[in-house]
Amino acid sequence: MAIIKRNFECERDFELVDRFLSETYILNRRVYNWDNGRWSFNRFCIHNDEEATGKRLWDRGVQIWEDCGMIAGLCHYEEPGDYFLQVHPEYKDIEDDMIIWAMNNCRELHPDIENINVATHFDDEKRKSILLKYSGIKNEFVDDFRKLTINNEFELPNLPEGYKVINIDTSNRSMCEKVARLYTTIWPTSVYMPNGETVMSFISSPAFNSELSFVVVNEKDEYVAFYVLWCDSYNKHAHLYPFGIDPKYKGGVIPEVILGVGINALYNRGFESLTLSAWYSEEEEVVFESFGFEKTGYGETYKLKL
Repeated sequence: MAIIKRNFECERDFELVDRFLSETYILNRRVYNWDNGRWSFNRFCIHNDEEATGKRLWDRGVQIWEDCGMIAGLCHYEEPGDYFLQVHPEYKDIEDDMIIWAMNNCRELHPDIENINVATHFDDEKRKSILLKYSGIKNEFVDDFRKLTINNEFELPNLPEGYKVINIDTSNRSMCEKVARLYTTIWPTSVYMPNGETVMSFISSPAFNSELSFVVVNEKDEYVAFYVLWCDSYNKHAHLYPFGIDPKYKGGVIPEVILGVGINALYNRGFESLTLSAWYSEEEEVVFESFGFEKTGYGETYKLKL
């Protein structure tokens, strides 16, 4: 193998990486570490301020490994110190080099950070052996992975009178501000969707489709639930994140209706599968199970001392 590694150039490489993530999903038939939806969320939500100001720094934390011009592996951080590795299954031998690069990259960009976290799937013995080789310690927190095979349309209960489901219009600043405020209500400690500009920037992502992003509005024009479906048009797959309901409205039919509307929209567009990851409440897990989501394992992270 004539593997070379090179720096990531966002305007040149962003959609190439998007396609690479899609291709590795097809090969693995599961979200390995992250998919193109998470890749888009990383750029347009987590690093929204950098995108909005044009002072992009996150791309210095991305490295590409290539074989004859084809991407074989990719490493990047989401937040400083949190690194994700995606590798083509035929090139697993480069993971050692990828982890070394991540450690060196963090030392260079964030010299005050003492540890990095590297994500792996629960049954990825190859990567875990490398992480243990560098004295990695498994963190307590895990992400649950779920997958739904879409093969039918669901009959849904009616929303309460005065409620409706509408699409998120990313050209409507007022609507985007309301979505951001709802996000903050649901996850008050998160900084991923701080303002309407973040939501408006979704439209720039190749994985975003406004017809697959929804909000529930009550009779007072208050936003009570929402989610975004990131679509992978290459293989008829979609990824749901974030999915959130104002805690005041978790009971009743709202969770079932808004999730079902999205699944039916995917079904009518010929999509075949939907995945979601992250931790949710027991009430939300019951809703996922009612639609037939199956847990496909969990993601682990290991802490490596720099």
